[in-house]
Amino acid sequence: MASGLKAARDGAADAGVRRRAAHTLPGVLVGVVLAGATALPASATLAPPLEGRGSGCPHEAPVPTSRQEAPDDCPDGGTEARTGEPRAEERETREEPREEEEQGGAEGPRGTAGADRPQRFPGRADLAALSPVLPRDVAPGETYDYRITVVNHGPAQARNATAADELPPALSFVGSKDGCTAEGRRVTCGPVVTLDPGETASWTITVRLDPAYTGDGSDILNQATVSSDTGDPDPANNTGPHPGAGPPHGKVQPPRADLAVTKEFTDPDPVAPGAVLAYVLTARNHGPSQAVGVSVTDRLPEGLAFVDSPDGCTGEPGAYGGTVTCPETAVLGPGRRAVFTVRARLHPGYTGDGSDLVNRARTGARTGDPDQSNNTTELTGLPGDGGGPAPASADLVLAKRYELPDGADAATPGETYAYVMTVRNEGPSTARDVTVTDPLPRALSYAGSSDGCSAEGATVTCGGSGSLAPGQTAEYRFTVRLARDFDGDCAAVDNTARASSAVHDPDTGNNAATVGKTTPGETGDCGVPVRPRPGPSPSPTHHDHDHDHDHTLPDTGSGVPGWLPWTAGLALAAGSGLVVLVRRRRA
Repeated sequence: MASGLKAARDGAADAGVRRRAAHTLPGVLVGVVLAGATALPASATLAPPLEGRGSGCPHEAPVPTSRQEAPDDCPDGGTEARTGEPRAEERETREEPREEEEQGGAEGPRGTAGADRPQRFPGRADLAALSPVLPRDVAPGETYDYRITVVNHGPAQARNATAADELPPALSFVGSKDGCTAEGRRVTCGPVVTLDPGETASWTITVRLDPAYTGDGSDILNQATVSSDTGDPDPANNTGPHPGAGPPHGKVQPPRADLAVTKEFTDPDPVAPGAVLAYVLTARNHGPSQAVGVSVTDRLPEGLAFVDSPDGCTGEPGAYGGTVTCPETAVLGPGRRAVFTVRARLHPGYTGDGSDLVNRARTGARTGDPDQSNNTTELTGLPGDGGGPAPASADLVLAKRYELPDGADAATPGETYAYVMTVRNEGPSTARDVTVTDPLPRALSYAGSSDGCSAEGATVTCGGSGSLAPGQTAEYRFTVRLARDFDGDCAAVDNTARASSAVHDPDTGNNAATVGKTTPGETGDCGVPVRPRPGPSPSPTHHDHDHDHDHTLPDTGSGVPGWLPWTAGLALAAGSGLVVLVRRRRA
């Protein structure tokens, strides 16, 4: 190669040979420039263009085609770039060295007779690569392009020229509009079937910077290597640039992650006041970088209270209008999402149409966010068409018991005792206008109430204007009097009360309670222990006798004492004597 350099400098009789000898000098290794830029890294040098067959206008980046025809004239008087078929005079000058080679005889290109001739490498092609980068700054997770250009510095035609690029660990292959492929981080472009001296072949590849990259770009050193089936006289310039091509402008921007949050109900069915509904909070990272320390919070409206969360979100249970905070996500990569399910309760006494229930969720991270307009979201209303609640529903449960006066162990006809009725709201909604009614049986009469109950006829009514929240109870007590003529017939004291409200009750089977013979207990069939007044002695009861009875008549006089008849006779005689004596005196 040194003799070639000398030949180029000393001159030769044939101008075409001089041009060819000059172009067989080592040219560019692998240079990396920004697309459209005119400067190369300090470590890269460009080979002089071949007259009439240069590598392109100095101000133009190579067009990414395997073989190209450049314009005849450069716009501002630069070197003509034409990589198609050579002109006729070029073909003639290229043929002359071939004749001189034949005249050189056995001494060859380095023989004595050819000492003043330039070096020539028949059947060899000196390839070099140029790898520009598109001119824009990048952040972790973003993509940018490398352009790999193969230049054949001759002297021979290169066959099946290819380029290989072993990407640094921080880069991954995305694709190539020019057909390059990748296996792992190794990218392969080509082959170009034939590449004549002075011609170029270019490929553009797209790479992605690791979304988790935290460096400044100085450690990203990318090199490409070109090769062909034709021998290369100078393989030293087949790999480059040195030490390597970095990201655009040689630096990496700080990470940025575009976070967005959405909120939606998990069930489309409407919910009644007091019922529990569930919704999902989703934080998504639209990239380009990974997000660090992702947070999600949710401000509930006054009509909703936090219940629980299977995904670890926390809040103050039962606090209407509180804030829900979900666990922080340490790292959220681009295209990934963090999902949290939250359950909340609609206020049991809610009577609105849902338009006042505005729920605001927010997400954020310690990583910069280029678009914060989508970091918050609002969800108005409730599940279901129209966003309003389902009709209120309250399940009332009634219980009833008796209370005897202090010291009494049973109710006595003509005396009083009390009934106590307890109604409980099992929800989910608030029960309005709760009422308990009790139609008294014939043996009982209303005797008063300390809890505001009243009677109309034989029916006792308690409540009627109050509300009962889910889980709350109301107790009513009133006194009754047992009839003086109560004869012990338990049917006369059967007593059933019933609870109701102005709100729909989903289960009316537990709205009634009875104290009476149908109520099981230790007090007997009547439900209330009753001690009836003594009545007349019952008539003798005649019993049938068994057939084996002796049929002896009952003894009705054998048990009378013997003195009793004599005493009776004397009394009768004395009485008769007194009657006679009285009559005589009157006469």
